[in-house]
Amino acid sequence: MHRLSLLFLLLGCRQLRKSSTELSCEDAALAYNTCAEESPLLDSPVDYSSITASLACQSQPNCLGDYFSCVARSLQSSDCSTEEGTDAAMLLVSDCILPPHDPETCDIEQYLPNEDCGGAAPIIQEVVCSYPGMTYSPNDGEVLPLININVRVTDTDGDLTAYAMTLQVDSEIDGAVSTGARSYDLSGTTSDGICDTDESNIAIDFFLKGGFPYYSTTYELFFVVEDASGLSSPVYVQQCTMPDENGNPP
Repeated sequence: MHRLSLLFLLLGCRQLRKSSTELSCEDAALAYNTCAEESPLLDSPVDYSSITASLACQSQPNCLGDYFSCVARSLQSSDCSTEEGTDAAMLLVSDCILPPHDPETCDIEQYLPNEDCGGAAPIIQEVVCSYPGMTYSPNDGEVLPLININVRVTDTDGDLTAYAMTLQVDSEIDGAVSTGARSYDLSGTTSDGICDTDESNIAIDFFLKGGFPYYSTTYELFFVVEDASGLSSPVYVQQCTMPDENGNPP
């Protein structure tokens, strides 16, 4: 009730003339922003406001009311405070069905896949390891040494809207994955659109707790990224050294 009252104050009588699509679109935008504020995976739009959402929602085709309502329900029913909850929310969002395209009554061609999408594999351009120091870990409930790994990925056909990444951490520095390497799997979404993401920075936070990977130790990191079409990048290899037990960089 408070949110609707606030929108009414901001938008005045125009609120009464909004289409069902505009109203449900604003609900979806608000639900996404709320989820992003809690989520370790999603980013809130930098310039988000109720007015910004309203202006954007005015341009949506009138046939999308049910679709945006589904998006809003999917986000509102999920716990976005964890990676698992965020992934579950975005999976529900991906199940929301767009209505059939009709140039007269439901012009949604811009939301549909184009013929060129899905033909190119992603490429990992750069991996950078940085050291924020001692940082609070929400999952562990304590302050721990942290290494941040940023993976810059490009994809010429734009389908980095979702990704799955495999990271292998190997203590043997020889350019090949040994039998003792540890594997970590990550996944996420970068956009609710289709074929509209040709570059993304994937950030990985590694909190060290005294076990593997060990403090002040250099490892070879092997990365493979899969895009929304299931195409995989070539393996990218990067050496990184872990911080010490006080979070200090090497």
